[in-house]
Amino acid sequence: MCCLYNFCVNGRTLALAAFAGVALYLTFLVVQPFLTAITMATILSVVFRPLYSRSRSVLRSDGLAAFAATLMVVVCVILPLTLALWVAVGELREAYRHVRNWNPDRAAEWISARSGVPVEEMRHWAVSEMGQYATRILSVGRTLVTGAGSTIFQWIIAFVTLFFLFRDGTRIRDAIISYSPLRQVQIRLLLSQLHDSIMASMLGVIAVGAAQGVLTGIALWAFGIPSPVLWSIVTAALSLIPLFGSGLVWGPAALMLVLQGSWGKGLLLAVWGAAVVAQVDNIVRPWVVSGRAGSNPLLVLFGLLGGVQAFGISGIFLGPAIVSTTATLLGFLAQSLGPLEGGQGEK
Repeated sequence: MCCLYNFCVNGRTLALAAFAGVALYLTFLVVQPFLTAITMATILSVVFRPLYSRSRSVLRSDGLAAFAATLMVVVCVILPLTLALWVAVGELREAYRHVRNWNPDRAAEWISARSGVPVEEMRHWAVSEMGQYATRILSVGRTLVTGAGSTIFQWIIAFVTLFFLFRDGTRIRDAIISYSPLRQVQIRLLLSQLHDSIMASMLGVIAVGAAQGVLTGIALWAFGIPSPVLWSIVTAALSLIPLFGSGLVWGPAALMLVLQGSWGKGLLLAVWGAAVVAQVDNIVRPWVVSGRAGSNPLLVLFGLLGGVQAFGISGIFLGPAIVSTTATLLGFLAQSLGPLEGGQGEK
């Protein structure tokens, strides 16, 4: 009877585990379209948790504090993005008009005199290339407009999720601790490691964006490129793309200087961008992230690059977090298996 009872209990447990696995899979399918929004909300909840704690101490209400903190995050995030987008759209229109009205004769004559290619052929090539560039500019503007609806919806989901993460964050953490097979001290250490990794990644984003934006803006101003402040802001935003983001600004600017006949300035700008601006990403980001998260800089670099490849822009935060979590779990496993090597199992 005892064996039959144990068999029935184990059978029910296995059946329940199977149903739970199917339910989890179906739940994943339901929330999959919102994973980006949930990821961003989680990152924002970690970064702005002190803001919620301060609001909670003043308002004495979880709901009101969560609403106030979420509203402040909305103001801090949405207003700068809206202003930058508004300015960028105006500059895109100006760049489109500038490219369409550009006279390629000077550049064609300069290149023809040094390459031996006929002027008419160079002029035809320049007009064709700049026309394609203008088309790309217009395409970027259309993409921003057509994708605005989906982006706004994702941000709404992110901020709604952020409200509940602020309000119920402590309960969610306690639930994770209670359901985890790890000991409480281990799961708390793991959550602390995740927190440090996300904060380090955010500090890395800010440091790299500020450094690349300032360095690019100074160079563009020195070489007479219009709107250097705007393009420094664009560079800071594009620095989210590891290794190549800033090149999307200083690269075309250097090419434009060369096509205008200022080949010396164009070459200097290209060298400055490749040797100084681009290397900021390779040095500052791993240094900041590894210093705050306590991880090996090489692992951080692989985590950044692989994370972006696997998860897109959110991989900047997820990649190092996954690497640091894996390292911590392997440390737990080593501690668990350590006594076995000496012939004494863990009791």
